[in-house]
Amino acid sequence: MTRFSTVWVVPPAPSTDSGQTIFLFNGIQNSGNIYQPVLQWGPSAAGGGSFWTVASWYVGANAFHSNLVRVNTGDTLTGVMTLASQSAAGFSYNCEFQGIADTGLPIMNIEELTWCVETLECYGINNCSEYPDSNKTAMAAIDLQTGATRPSIVWTVNNAVNDCGQHTQLFDNDVVANGEVDLWYHGSPFWTSGLATIAPGESQEWWFAWGGNGDVGPQLIQAEPLNGSAKLSTTQISERQDPGGNLVYFATVHNDGPNTVGFQWRGGGR
Repeated sequence: MTRFSTVWVVPPAPSTDSGQTIFLFNGIQNSGNIYQPVLQWGPSAAGGGSFWTVASWYVGANAFHSNLVRVNTGDTLTGVMTLASQSAAGFSYNCEFQGIADTGLPIMNIEELTWCVETLECYGINNCSEYPDSNKTAMAAIDLQTGATRPSIVWTVNNAVNDCGQHTQLFDNDVVANGEVDLWYHGSPFWTSGLATIAPGESQEWWFAWGGNGDVGPQLIQAEPLNGSAKLSTTQISERQDPGGNLVYFATVHNDGPNTVGFQWRGGGR
C-alpha cells in the first residue's frame, strides 16, 4: 500500500460529557501495530479533554504520537498515510492530516502495513448521548493506491458494539477517491443486507425474511451499487406470507451497465 487517504468532517460534540474518549480514524495495520491519523474527543495518552483534537499515532506494544492540534466541529479533515521507502531493513511511512501543521509522524524500517480500516473506537461510554450529537460520520473520498494502480477492495463490516444502534454502512467500494464507509452512532431509518456481485446483463432474484417478527409492513427494497460506475435496476418486488404468518419479501436485480458490479440490498419500511 503506497497511499491511503480518507476525508471526513469533525462531528458535533457529544450532548453528554462524562470524560469519555472517542476516536475516529482511517488506519493501516501490520501483525502487531496500527498507523493512523486520529480525530479525538476526550482524554488519551497524548492529552486532550472535552474538545476535538487531531494527531498521528503508531500504536502497538508502545504508543507514539504527534502533538495534539485543536480542531472544531464542521472542519473537514483529510487523513493521509503514504509509503516513503522500502529496503531490506523494512518499510518507512509518513502520516499526517493534510494541511494541518505539526500533525506528521514519520516511521522507519517497520514491518509492512497491509490491513486498511475505517474505525470508530470509544472508551468510557455509558449512555447513547455520549456519542457525537449526530447520526453518523461519513468516512468519504477514500483513495487507496498500490504504486500506480488502485486495487479492487471489499470492506468487511465488524459491529463490535451495537447497544445504541451503532453500525457500519458500506456506501461505496470505489477506491478512486470516491469510496465511502459510514460510521453510525445510532440506528438508521433503513436496513442493508447481503453483499454480492452481478455480471453485465445478469439478473438475480433475492428474498428476505424476518422470521418470527410477523408482518413487518411494506418494504421498499433497492439494489444499491457499491462501485462508482454502475447501473442496477430493481424489479418484481413482491411479498408472500409463509405458513407461520410471517411475510417473505422478493426482489429481482438486473445489471444494466457494462461492468461487473458489487452491490448490497438496502430497504426500509413503516
